[in-house]
Amino acid sequence: MHKFWVMQKCASANFRNWAVSPKIWIITGVTAVFSIWNLSGVLEYSADTGIRVTPWVFPYFFSMPVMYLVYGFLTIVLFSEAPFRNPLSDFMEIRTGKRMWIAGQCLFVVEAAFLYALVCFLITVICLLPRIYVTGQWGKLIQEMVYGGDTGPSGIYFSAQVFEQYSALEAVFYSLLFLWLVSAFLGMLILASHVVIGKNAGDIVAGFFAFLSYYSMYVGSMTFGNGIFRVSPVNWINIGTLLGSKFDMPDKYYAFSFLVIGIMIFSIIGIRGYERKPM
Repeated sequence: MHKFWVMQKCASANFRNWAVSPKIWIITGVTAVFSIWNLSGVLEYSADTGIRVTPWVFPYFFSMPVMYLVYGFLTIVLFSEAPFRNPLSDFMEIRTGKRMWIAGQCLFVVEAAFLYALVCFLITVICLLPRIYVTGQWGKLIQEMVYGGDTGPSGIYFSAQVFEQYSALEAVFYSLLFLWLVSAFLGMLILASHVVIGKNAGDIVAGFFAFLSYYSMYVGSMTFGNGIFRVSPVNWINIGTLLGSKFDMPDKYYAFSFLVIGIMIFSIIGIRGYERKPM
């Protein structure tokens, strides 16, 4: 327990820098802009039909392929400096030791990824406030969007598979879970690559996965079939790609195992690689 609190102190030092970090505000602003853009069609449809919308649009938020690239770019920016150093880093590293300090950086990646996912969800809810009403069900408007509604060119795609396979609260839970895990996976990949290979290596590798997610939606799936989604974790932020073997797609159990094991492996690589580096 003492070791965890030492790691948490190292992680907390990074969070304190967020309030004055321009990139955090830029990421939040860009996310808000794309939320407004994505959800404008839903709000217009709600206003035209007089049907209010429930807060559970988030499971469909990343349904447009371009959002994989937007998400990938923002996530790379968020974790591009991992492991994160600040004026206090040298002092904290000397006080806690190299192992505890780098372990704290790994803990920070996991916690930052969770906050990142939570903020994305909250922004979508805030954007819907003018037409929102709260219920535990999907609601009539989302049902209409799934079965024939049109959100227009600035809208999002409402998957019937997601609507039929999950309840509204289940879909939001799994969407938050996989957005968190994919973000943590990319963050830990960036951290480990920066430690072992060098500066910008992690950004390049994470950028490849972001590009692969977009590629797989078009040329990739036509060339390799739906099996390509099994090696493209960025696609899993949209639970509409976790449909299982019936559609020759990965399911949520496969994705969860892949991401958790990947996070653990990259954290071990990052910690051991950093320990071997000279002070």
